[in-house]
Amino acid sequence: MAIQAAPKAVLSRAQQRRRSARPTRRRSGWSWLLFVLPGLGVFLLFEVWPLIQAVVLSFFRWDGYSPRVFVGEDNYTKALSDPTFWASLRHASLYALGTVIGKLGFGLGLALLLHQRLRLRAFYRSVVFAPVLMSFVAVGLLWQLIYSPQQGLFNGLLSVLHLPSDVSWLGDPNLALLSLIIVDVWKWTGYHTILFVAGLTLVSRELTEAATIDGAGAVQRFRYVTVPAIRPIIVVNLIIAVAGALNTFDLVYVMTDGGPYGVTDLPITYMYRMGFGNSELGYASAIACLMFVLVTGLTLLILRLQRPEER
Repeated sequence: MAIQAAPKAVLSRAQQRRRSARPTRRRSGWSWLLFVLPGLGVFLLFEVWPLIQAVVLSFFRWDGYSPRVFVGEDNYTKALSDPTFWASLRHASLYALGTVIGKLGFGLGLALLLHQRLRLRAFYRSVVFAPVLMSFVAVGLLWQLIYSPQQGLFNGLLSVLHLPSDVSWLGDPNLALLSLIIVDVWKWTGYHTILFVAGLTLVSRELTEAATIDGAGAVQRFRYVTVPAIRPIIVVNLIIAVAGALNTFDLVYVMTDGGPYGVTDLPITYMYRMGFGNSELGYASAIACLMFVLVTGLTLLILRLQRPEER
């Protein structure tokens, strides 16, 4: 009897252990939420909640002090019929076109170079990435000195080359936007370079060697082997570059404040001026919502460039 009772006692103790372990497993199954909540709380507080408030405020007329007055879609109608807003969109389109081509072109070229087996390769990568770590305010002040008509570096080089050296880079309406594009490309090329360097590790060495054996040149290997392999990275870089260009504010605010004659006025700087300069916070919120829709739509459009198997 004692021998028969022993297995039952062992079995009952095992069952008790399993029962006591189940709540522990359930509790541990939700422990990941403790790690997610802080970041999720910050995202909801500083990203989602302001977005909701902007959407709500866009249907009101408000100067920040007086009671809000509901105006429906009037702010959106005003924005869509505002020639200054459309002019800022044209400037933003040119700015985005120039910066995207520049950043992705130079970024990919530098990435191909830094992907080679070079001495001090890590040092070169650090140098290329260094401007990304600088704030836009510091970059803007630095390049204001470089563009200075009297003591600037650019005009100094023109003088050495015996060329006209009295160029007003930021004061000339024909050069101001181009000057900002150059600064933006200089600052962010390193960021896109590092992304491309990471993407180049996806290129199959076997395919590259096979293409070389088949007689493919450097251009053909780049076109038919490298580009298809890094296509997802190209799409990511394109999205980041387009969204960043359309949301540029700091650089323009520090260097030109939209001038001269409004040729560097972008939608975000115009929104800022309407909201905090003219106290038209509802109208500024409507502009912000329109830009949000525009950037989101362009992002979805770019994502469709990817093949289904790459998504």
